[in-house]
Formats: sequence, C-alpha cells, structure tokens
Amino acid sequence: MIRSGSEVGKAAETYETGTLSEISYFNQQSDGLLGITASGIQRFHIVSTEIRPNQLTIAEVELIPNDEPTPISEKYHSAVDILKRIFENLGYPFAKIEKHYDDASWVSARLAEFLPISLEQKQYLLQLNDPLQRLDRIWSLLESLELR
Repeated sequence: MIRSGSEVGKAAETYETGTLSEISYFNQQSDGLLGITASGIQRFHIVSTEIRPNQLTIAEVELIPNDEPTPISEKYHSAVDILKRIFENLGYPFAKIEKHYDDASWVSARLAEFLPISLEQKQYLLQLNDPLQRLDRIWSLLESLELR
C-alpha cells in the first residue's frame, strides 16, 4: 500500500509489508475500465528498493511464511458469526471460495479484508504475524464499530 505519494508521477513511498497476488479473472468494463479479480497468495517484507530514472520502483523482498491453521477460541465465535453474515451478503466471486471458519488466520484475514476500517488499519493487521493477535485486535475493532 502507498504510504505517501500517488500511483503516477514521482515514485510513491510504500509500506514495508505487502501481499503477492494472483489475477484469476479480468475483463474490460463497458466504461473502458478493467475489472480484475485477484487473490492474495503470500505476504512479503520489503528488504530494499531501487527507484529507476523513470520512477519505476524495484524491490527485493523476503516472503513471509503463510500462517499455520490456528484454532479459534470460543471467545471469538461471535466474530465468526459476523463473518458468516458478511459472506451471506456477498456475491461472486466470494460465494465460491472455500471457507475456513475454524481457522483464526483465515477468519482474521477475511474480517480485515471486509470490515469498514481505514486502509491504515488494514495495513496494520496485515503486518501482524500472529493470527490470534490479529483476531484479538479485530475483536477490539468490532467493539468500536458496535458490531459484536
């Protein structure tokens, strides 16, 4: 995610943690825009960057291992219920994805993705390496959003 700057012009400053993504579908919309469906595959940490004269940023990254499946404690079952209700209201392509409601890593990642929180909050959650810590932070956010 861009920390400061913009997508065009002078190279933007980015956060150090990001996600490798895979484009699974794309099409050109009637308004000429490109519609893209992408899935996050693995997180990475930027080790170093180089800004080329044309403002293209090249980075050396280290991959962050994907979280191991982590059981959800009973404390967070209502967070799972909230996520289930979110999925009930989503259409394609979310209706087709495999759900892992018993995995704290998957649940916390999906809640971070879908909750109406700032991009900075989403980035913070992305950077947490412990899925239980991520879920605990989301639990606090759910309270502040009056969703639990």
